[in-house]
Amino acid sequence: EPVRAPRTPSRTRARSPPTPATPEPESPGVSAKQVAELNRYVLEEDGPSLRNLSAQASAGQVDFGALEATAYFRSTRPSTTGSSSHSTSHREKAMEFFAHHFNVQSMRDEWFVALAGLLDRTAVAMSRARNAEKSGQATDEWLAAVLIVLKQFPCEAEFDLSPRDLVYKISALPKQVFLKAWPRIVAAEFKIYRALDYRVALPTALEL
Repeated sequence: EPVRAPRTPSRTRARSPPTPATPEPESPGVSAKQVAELNRYVLEEDGPSLRNLSAQASAGQVDFGALEATAYFRSTRPSTTGSSSHSTSHREKAMEFFAHHFNVQSMRDEWFVALAGLLDRTAVAMSRARNAEKSGQATDEWLAAVLIVLKQFPCEAEFDLSPRDLVYKISALPKQVFLKAWPRIVAAEFKIYRALDYRVALPTALEL
């Protein structure tokens, strides 16, 4: 039987100590002068377009004093619960209703924010300070505002449903009641367009 040569043991490499990480230099603070210079530079380079965007955003701002004077903001009849009475405004009722149903239907938060702003702008533009809102009319306009907002976002692609079907789901109305209300909702949609001079898709502060 042949004699096998002994195997040479493999060499073990000595591990080199890890190289310490190079500390990153601390970034200097930004001074007010640098901010002012940057603002001046940006205005010089893109002044006209920025001023145009700023004007559009300003048109979308709501005068809170004017909003307070609307029937949409005023408190409804107080409801008594136990020993305490609590009154809510049409605005609070609308926000609570849509916050709940947007969450149930897994709607995006930005769609809800857009709806809240549109409802405030609509209330001020329609100047309802001296006229009490009728429940049915208010509901039609609220759902019309939902329809307007949904048309501005890719809702159909996300849910594979038409804007009308999405409004129906959010409304929580019986189907026959909703179908009967649909022509009024569409009419209210165009009423909102006219009240806001068709400027319903304005840039927000986040988009600027």
